[in-house]
Amino acid sequence: MTVYADADRRQELFSHLRGVASKAVKYFDADIACKRFNQMGLNATAEDLKRVLEHAALLHDIGKAADWYQKRFRSQEGDSKPTFYLHEVPSALICQRVCNSLRLPKWEVTLCSLLVLQHMSSIRDWLASNREISYSWRFADCRTELDEFIRGYFNISVNFDVERGEAKEFLHNSARIIRDKNYRWLKLYTLLLAPLTAADSIDAYEARREDLTPQRKWFVEELMNLEEH
Repeated sequence: MTVYADADRRQELFSHLRGVASKAVKYFDADIACKRFNQMGLNATAEDLKRVLEHAALLHDIGKAADWYQKRFRSQEGDSKPTFYLHEVPSALICQRVCNSLRLPKWEVTLCSLLVLQHMSSIRDWLASNREISYSWRFADCRTELDEFIRGYFNISVNFDVERGEAKEFLHNSARIIRDKNYRWLKLYTLLLAPLTAADSIDAYEARREDLTPQRKWFVEELMNLEEH
C-alpha cells in the first residue's frame, strides 16, 4: 500500500523521509555544532550529532503513516481538506522507541526525539497541544511497509501504536526536560533543527510545488537561493 506524505497524494512518505535525511546531513555544519555543544557541557562528536540529525530526519514524519490520517486522505471524507494535525507527536514517540532499541546514549535519544517533536514548531506549539490530544494513533494498515522501512535503516523492530495517555505523558516529560538545568545544552537543538526544517521544506517543494501556497513557495525558493550561494 502506498503511504503518502501529503494530503494531495503527490509524494510517497518513505521517499520523502529518505530525501530529507540526505539533504539535512548535507546542510549541517557538524563541526561548528559540535564545538557549541561541547562548550555547553555535552561531550559529543561531530559524527554523534550527524547520526542524531539523520535519525531525526528519517523519522520526523513517520507518524503520518497512522491509519487515521491515511484513511482520510484516501477517502477524502468531509468538506475540509484532511490534515496531519499533531503527527509530530507519534513521530517523536516512535523515534524515541527506535533510539532506545538501538541503545543510544540518553542524550542522543532526548535530542533526537525533541528534534522530531519540534519540527512543526513554526506552525503550532506542542507544549499547548497536550490538552488537545483526545485519540490514540494506530498503524495497522501499513505496518508491513513501516516494518520494512525501519528494518532497512535500523535493523530493528519496534511497536508503532501510540496510546493517548502515553502521548500526553511524553509531552509532559519533554516539557520538564527542557526546563531542567541539567539539560542546558539542549537549548542548542536549533543548530540541528534548522537543517532539518530546511531539508523538509525543500524536499516537499521538489515533489509538491504545484500544491504549495505562494508564501511557502517564496520561502522555499529563498532557501534554495541561499543553498546555491
